[in-house]
Amino acid sequence: MSDFTPFISYAAAMSITPGPNNAMLATLGARHGWRGAAPAAFGVMTGMFLLLLVAGTGVGAAISAVPSLRSVLTVGGVLYMGYLAYVLWHAEGAAKERPPMGFWGAVAFQTVNPKALLMALTAAGGFSLPWGGPAGMAALFVLVGGPCIAVWALAGDRLRRWLDTPARARLFSRAMAVLVACTAIAMVIEG
Repeated sequence: MSDFTPFISYAAAMSITPGPNNAMLATLGARHGWRGAAPAAFGVMTGMFLLLLVAGTGVGAAISAVPSLRSVLTVGGVLYMGYLAYVLWHAEGAAKERPPMGFWGAVAFQTVNPKALLMALTAAGGFSLPWGGPAGMAALFVLVGGPCIAVWALAGDRLRRWLDTPARARLFSRAMAVLVACTAIAMVIEG
């Protein structure tokens, strides 16, 4: 495709829908507020830019050329997201004493985030923008996706007062677990 509209729609949909990044940012916002979650949000955007840049330079095409490799990545990603959902489901809600994930931690997290990896491979293999090459595609994705992921950190921040009891905090963690599990199921259905 050589059209901006489908790519922008794809970037927005992939960025706003639930997944490990958004669950992590909502949880950080709920535990540490917007200021505590902001470094991780910028780390996610930077990590996504780097993933898209690498995928766009040929790595994505090489992986897409071997369907069994993509299947292995999908299965591994689904299993990892299942593990994350399990951890979130069993998390004790309050855990405020743990320091928030910072910028570099969020950048590194993108290398093991299955939704981010598959999104980068799909974007690199499915879209061709008429300018900027891989760097232009990565920059446009971050420009569209950045505000979408920030919404999750802000939503977590806005829920802080409501999450002041262990029961509500546990409910929030379990809701995030269900969203991550649903994303894993969607990856299986689409895969």
